Amino acid sequence: MTGLVNNNPWGFPRVLKFMNLEEEYFKEYARVHYVGMEDYDYGKDNNLKLINNTEIQDSGGGTVWRIPYISRWIHEKTTLNHLEYIKSTTNKGYEEIDNGKRYSINCLLFIKKEFWNNIYDKRDKHNEDDEHNCLIYCYNNDKKIISALNVPLVHLFFFTQREENKDLIPIIRDYYSKVINAPYPIAICEDKQLENENRLRHLENVIWQINNRTIKRNIWDFIFSILEDGKHRIITIFGIKITLKK
Repeated sequence: MTGLVNNNPWGFPRVLKFMNLEEEYFKEYARVHYVGMEDYDYGKDNNLKLINNTEIQDSGGGTVWRIPYISRWIHEKTTLNHLEYIKSTTNKGYEEIDNGKRYSINCLLFIKKEFWNNIYDKRDKHNEDDEHNCLIYCYNNDKKIISALNVPLVHLFFFTQREENKDLIPIIRDYYSKVINAPYPIAICEDKQLENENRLRHLENVIWQINNRTIKRNIWDFIFSILEDGKHRIITIFGIKITLKK
């Protein structure tokens, strides 16, 4: 079960329709663009391809996933205009999502814990990717994914959008501080310098533990490691994985 997510390949075209934004999108923002995922032939309609500016891809690697300025625009129309977003989705019912299309794992809600144990397949070379595991499990076992269209949700960024749109964080924070009007800050640390100091202090502590052997040596796999399979080289730097095609 999921809601209706604005910055999500499947949810994006439906939000456009409900908020009467289709004309503006196709006139001002749509471009010929790549969608899908390279060397990924699983499910259906998730492979890499070029589509024209009259189309929107709503599956894996879909339109809004690949183009940061479109995600910025939809945040301006929804996240930063929450009353209209909520109003436009009222009484919209529900819709079944095609389980052959790769759906963003971070947007799935209300799933029993056992589900995550069932979807892991140690024989699958992509089994470290929860989103892939969910796709394969639902597609092969005909499990349904249902969107409650009257539950509007906000997803800030995919990794493909983060660097370009990170400046939206303080804007969104200030906006919802006024909306919530709470007598306390809604951010853990609002000062960027203090936040950076906290992160450096955490890294210093990790390094101290390594030098004093108080944590397992496999912390080095977290800091820096290189793994290879037949087609890809996976580099991990401080927990961030970068996949390169050979």
